[in-house]
Formats: sequence, C-alpha cells, structure tokens
Amino acid sequence: YGLGVMLYELLVGCLPVDPVETGYPGFIAYLKKADTPPPTPDHRFTTLDPDRQRATATVRNTSPPRLRERLRGDLGWVIMTAIEKDRDRRYESAGALADDLLRYLRREPVVARSPSRGYALRMFVSRNRVSVTAAAVVALALVLGAGAATYGMLEARREAAVAQREAQTAARVSDFIGAVFAEADPQQARGREVTVREALDRGAARVRSELAQEPVVQMRLMRTIAQVYQGLGLYEEAIPHLEEAVELADQHADGASELAAFQHDLGYLLTFLSEFER
Repeated sequence: YGLGVMLYELLVGCLPVDPVETGYPGFIAYLKKADTPPPTPDHRFTTLDPDRQRATATVRNTSPPRLRERLRGDLGWVIMTAIEKDRDRRYESAGALADDLLRYLRREPVVARSPSRGYALRMFVSRNRVSVTAAAVVALALVLGAGAATYGMLEARREAAVAQREAQTAARVSDFIGAVFAEADPQQARGREVTVREALDRGAARVRSELAQEPVVQMRLMRTIAQVYQGLGLYEEAIPHLEEAVELADQHADGASELAAFQHDLGYLLTFLSEFER
C-alpha cells in the first residue's frame, strides 16, 4: 500500500488525499471509511490548478493531456490496485507490484486490469507493431488479390452472358428478316406479286404486334427496316420507323453508344431531307 501511495505521488504530483488540503480531521475521516475509494490518478490530476498541472507534466517530459491519458490507462489500474482498501484485492507483495510494472514497461497486459480479448489484442499489437504491420500488409494484398480475381471472374461471366444474349438477339433478328422477305419470293407468294415495299410494310406491322415483349429485337428490326426503306429511296417512310427505334433504344439500348448510333441514323436522315424542325 505504501509503495502504491509513493507511486501515486511520483506520477500525479500529489497524494491521493492530502491532509494539508483536507485538514487532519477530514483526512482521518477518510481513512476510517473503508468503502470510500481514493480518487483515480487521472481524476486527481484534473483537480490540480493548471499551473501545477503544467509543472508536473514538464518535469515528467510530457504534456498535461498526455499525462492524463497515461494515468487513465494501465498505470492507473496498477496504482489503484496497489492502494486498494480491501487487502484481499491488493497485490500480494511488493514483488507482485514490481512484476506488473515490468509488464507495463514491456507493453504486456497487466494483472491489475480486467482481462479481455480486445485489451490483450491491443497490447499484442503495441508490442509487435512491425510484425503486425507486415502481416496486415500481406493480408491486405491477399484480400485485394482475391477481390481482383473474383471481380475478373464475375466480369468474364458478365461478358459471356452479354455475348450470348447478343448472339441470340442477332439470330432472332436474322430469322425474322428472313421470314419477312420470304413473302416477296414468288415460290413463297404462290403466284402473287409481292413487292419489297409491301414486304417491308407487312414486316413493320408484324414487328410492332409480335415483338412487343422483345423490345431489343424490336428496336433493331425497326432500324433495319428503316435502312431498307432508305435503300429503296423511300426516305419519308423510313422516318417513323427510325423514330420508333430511337424511342425503344432510349429505354432498352445496351449502353449509351448503341442509343447514340440510333440517334445518329435519325439525325442524318432528317438532315438529308432538310427537316430541321422535326
């Protein structure tokens, strides 16, 4: 107990309870109260006037805030265990107090403090900063590497899915165009004369009615039909089909570049026809 009081005064700069401050009657009354713990070192330090705090910290080669922080940590626990009023809760001997102070200096968990996993981990990190930092860097590199590999795998899967979807859409467009223009084939028309224009008109109607649930296929077919109209010199007839294609692309295009391509086609056609206000 006496060593604990000396350590208290060495670190805080004053006694836990100073008879000069309290008066001897008050000091004797405090000693008689077995259930009244002394003030913790960090709290006692804050009761000193600012000039005394600065002087105490200066002779200990530190600042008042840093000294308070140290007294609030393991040193405070060691001191309070040494001056515990209940003898059974104090250190068993001066050697036990010395051992705990050595643990503090080695940045090991002190016996005075209630053990916890978080506390033990903090002390381990404090003792092994270089090793822990190196291990953290290695772990971070592994995590980043695993993350990059996972991202690459997911990106590859996404690209494969996009490619498969594009292939299916292209096949659907090709099949539909083949079916439309088959009507202009004399063998398929059974003797009826069906012009390309009629086949296009029927094809456009079928695109609107049959492909309402397939907007991507629908917009690409509308663009193709518009291009065929332009190839036949039917520019005015191509405009509404391109406008429909652009409207669909605005909602369902696979990226801004595809929408831009549709808009370019329409803009080029309107410019060609000098329809600047449309």
